[in-house]
Amino acid sequence: MAYPAKTGRDCILAAAMEQIESSGGEPLAIRSVAAKLGLAPNALYRYFENLAALEQAVAEEVRLQMFQRMQDAADQHDSHGEHSAPDQLKAPDQHSAAGQFSATGQADAAEQTDPSATMRAIAEAYLRYAQQQPHLFTYTMKPTCTGLPSPQCVQSTAFLQQQVARLYGDDRATAATNALLSFLRGLALSSNAGVLPPEQASTCFHFGLEAWIEDALRQPDKAP
Repeated sequence: MAYPAKTGRDCILAAAMEQIESSGGEPLAIRSVAAKLGLAPNALYRYFENLAALEQAVAEEVRLQMFQRMQDAADQHDSHGEHSAPDQLKAPDQHSAAGQFSATGQADAAEQTDPSATMRAIAEAYLRYAQQQPHLFTYTMKPTCTGLPSPQCVQSTAFLQQQVARLYGDDRATAATNALLSFLRGLALSSNAGVLPPEQASTCFHFGLEAWIEDALRQPDKAP
């Protein structure tokens, strides 16, 4: 049986992600994704066994996008050349917690090789993605069918733990990484739900992140 060119896995995944974000968080449905692509629902089952498989693919793609944002932020601060912030850092959204934090100028070019500045950039990138894509962000917390961490979860956590170890050392890196992720997830969810107004979310982001960094710098063998 011949399938239209737009039936590819990537096209289906992109349509599903667009539907999630544009529908305001409405549950994903095979029929609506198929309709968006002008396909019969059965055409999607060639690529995704069922709705759960499509949701898992969306979750993994969102995790990958967040990982790439965080990795790019870290690379900007760890590069040895002229520091050039990405566009979203040059012109932050002043109504978002991450945007208001960036505007304080705390992570300037002089700090680009400082692990503290790198972690600030990573945290900003994480929160900014969560605020820009609030409904897709919730998919990052969707459990896998096996109950085990997904491959992208493993990769993202390993990357974060490696960066955190530069501040906290290997012995405390796991606990510090879990604490940072819990803080950022909770802040993102509270901000996206409107529980925290933008100014309060910005204050919480700044206070919590700086307290986390200061805890690392209080260790005698760590320097900013």
